[in-house]
Amino acid sequence: MNIVNDQIDFNFSRPLDIQKNLDLKKAKSLLENSVSLKKKNHLLEKHLKLLLIELFYCWYESSEQFLSVSMSKRGYNSKSRYNPNNISSYTIPAVNFLKKNELIDLFPGFFDRKTKKSRLTRIKASRGLRNYFEDSLQFIDKKVNHPRREFVIIRDQLNNKVEYKDNFKTHEIREILAEYNNLLSTNIIDVPTYENKFFVRTDKRKIAISETGSQANILFKHDSQNIEKFEGCWWNNLDISLTNIYQNKFLINNNPTSYVDLNDLFENYLLTQLNIKRLRISEDFNFTQMCKIISKGLKLENYQSLIKSLCIDKGNFFADKNICISDIKLKIDSFLKKNEEISSHFFKGKPINWESVVAKVFLVLLKKIVPAKIPVFLIQEKIYFPNKFQQNILKTLNEILEKELGLFKQVPRSYPCDSYNFKNKAFFSNILSRKIKCSDRYLNRISNQRLK
Repeated sequence: MNIVNDQIDFNFSRPLDIQKNLDLKKAKSLLENSVSLKKKNHLLEKHLKLLLIELFYCWYESSEQFLSVSMSKRGYNSKSRYNPNNISSYTIPAVNFLKKNELIDLFPGFFDRKTKKSRLTRIKASRGLRNYFEDSLQFIDKKVNHPRREFVIIRDQLNNKVEYKDNFKTHEIREILAEYNNLLSTNIIDVPTYENKFFVRTDKRKIAISETGSQANILFKHDSQNIEKFEGCWWNNLDISLTNIYQNKFLINNNPTSYVDLNDLFENYLLTQLNIKRLRISEDFNFTQMCKIISKGLKLENYQSLIKSLCIDKGNFFADKNICISDIKLKIDSFLKKNEEISSHFFKGKPINWESVVAKVFLVLLKKIVPAKIPVFLIQEKIYFPNKFQQNILKTLNEILEKELGLFKQVPRSYPCDSYNFKNKAFFSNILSRKIKCSDRYLNRISNQRLK
């Protein structure tokens, strides 16, 4: 690679979203005003429309972000249930068309010898196209999903999407998630004092604070009985360190906000499942890190797998990001010895997956509160909600914990986020304090939301 390319962060990219609504006014406008076709070609027009609308929203999320696209026919399945627009390998000539007409900057895919992984081609809007984008900001569609967008995703053991047949459960969950995503399009969660358009994780990966690219999906493993996790929203990609730093800084709709940390219930859940005593505090790890390590140990097959997992994610577990493997082993061995009662259950294929339990609790919560239009957000194991709904949320969660997990008399505790000295409790209320400077990015976002 040349020096210029070495300075580009190709990891700051997101996949092409083939489930966008191509009937958006923005999509039609982009096609009509930025592309000139010599003759009518409906198939090319459809794929150009998708690429242009995606290039626009990718740029709108962050001008530094790339779209990753497959330039291989094997990367497309036009008949998939996850492809309501029937996007095909015709995407490849559409990409080449945009490149030929100097509407995109294209960086071909390659094999990364360092990570031993193949990288997809990266594209982003060219300077000329970005100039047009800047002149067309007067209207931006926030509800961007195709009417038949698939929110229920099932993956096999190799993490490939499964073309499953619907049943009553998948229909019910899809309806809830469709309604929840509509709710997300009219509500925001953000950190008022954060200036950048993206967060940076300990692994250096950038997470764009997307206003339009966050779609809540639910993942299942093998079939619809094995819930795995929620994904698809920018806040789902925050790591342990970022969550710990900003856990008290999030606001929903610029109003007083609180959260429940489901990790508070982790010990009691282990008690009911494994009949163990209380965990012993570790001087090397905080409680969240302890929960993560225990979850890994119960899920992974052997000690080596646990050490490898922590080496990969060392920035989230150790103060010294350059810690060597021998020191990691010393700290883990000490932790396992102190908590021998729980560590004796490690690497034995115990059917306990805390991430899955958290996802199950959140899904049941959505079923009960989404019809009431109450916005809630799951970040790691924390559930955020507006203060005015606190009594309703805590009561509902208590019922869920009793019925779904068998945790009786475990009233969840709520934690307040920073107050920011609110002037009133009106929707999108103003922040009064002059000591706390809100970022221009945040103020613009709040202003745009008010205008909707």
